[in-house]
Amino acid sequence: MARTLKGASSVLFALFTATAWAWTTVLKDLGWINDIQRAWGLGILTLLLAIQQTYLVLPKPVNRGLVEARRPVTQQHLSTFLFRYYEILKEARGANTAQPAVRVNVMLPTRRLRGLLGTRLRIYYVACPSGILYGDGELTLEWGKDEGTCGYAWGHKVISPYDSSNPQLSLPAKRLSPRQLQVVGTIGSTLSLPIMSSEGAVLGIMNLDSKQNVSDTLFSETAVYTLAEACARELAAQCFPDGVAA
Repeated sequence: MARTLKGASSVLFALFTATAWAWTTVLKDLGWINDIQRAWGLGILTLLLAIQQTYLVLPKPVNRGLVEARRPVTQQHLSTFLFRYYEILKEARGANTAQPAVRVNVMLPTRRLRGLLGTRLRIYYVACPSGILYGDGELTLEWGKDEGTCGYAWGHKVISPYDSSNPQLSLPAKRLSPRQLQVVGTIGSTLSLPIMSSEGAVLGIMNLDSKQNVSDTLFSETAVYTLAEACARELAAQCFPDGVAA
């Protein structure tokens, strides 16, 4: 009902402002307003119509309730990915070899006032090995385009790797703000993949991270890349075209 009333009021407002010239003509003929008042009225109504129409075409991010509703399915995808990832590690490194602690998360674009006050990435869904969690600082940290591997993947629509011990892969650390560096500075390797819509828009970012380096996590291996890309494609159905409302 509320949605219907909102839509009806929007239509009525558009009709009223679109016929403003006729209304001001009637008021002037009745002697209720003069030419100057008529001009001011038309200007104000035109401005209001422009604001309303602009607002209607802005992104419509979802509320946190919808994000929570998709949590069980989305985090099951991530848990399944993590299980298959460790199967690849066991095969590559040996079942009896100590395996690195690797976490996985999904970040979603988070819009303030439908994006008019900015859009940033934040973590919403996670999966971790037993006994390992994301800290509050990581869960509340925000990322812009080109910041870290997640921001680079978001801004350029490409897979973005990081390894603190490899000069060729360590550049993302130089794109961090002091606050970001303080929170994630101990991470040794990451792999960020854009979650894409069928139209080519970035719906979110899937991130793998570990305090250990790529030599242990094998983020650069084809089997890991292929598995992560498949998971990112599946996650597209769980994301939101216009992101999440801040």
